Amino acid sequence: MCVDCNCGQPVAPAIEAPRHLELGQRLLVHNDAQAAANREHFAAAGVRVINLLSSPGSGKTALLERLARHLAPASPSQRHPMAVIVGDLATDNDARRLRAAGVPALQITFSACLREPLVNTTRWPSSAAT
Repeated sequence: MCVDCNCGQPVAPAIEAPRHLELGQRLLVHNDAQAAANREHFAAAGVRVINLLSSPGSGKTALLERLARHLAPASPSQRHPMAVIVGDLATDNDARRLRAAGVPALQITFSACLREPLVNTTRWPSSAAT
């Protein structure tokens, strides 16, 4: 029987002590190099980039929609001061919501494997702003 709450569940097996594995190089060395190149590129262009990452349903898109309304240009003929690249593995719902809020949004898809870096060397498509 469970010793924590007496729920009737069997006792969980003991957890092994953690093992340490020495690596000759960082696993994500290519990702680190790409990230450094991206930071350099954005800094040279005078672009501030924020990576917003959290679990599904935590409010990331709602936060961006509210920020978009707050920063909205006074005139529809002016460019919006923000743009979003959405990396959702399943749908383009967030990109569509942000476009509806007036924000240029680009939907990208990528491998779920963390060992495969996301490399996008293309320019921002003009269709993303519509």
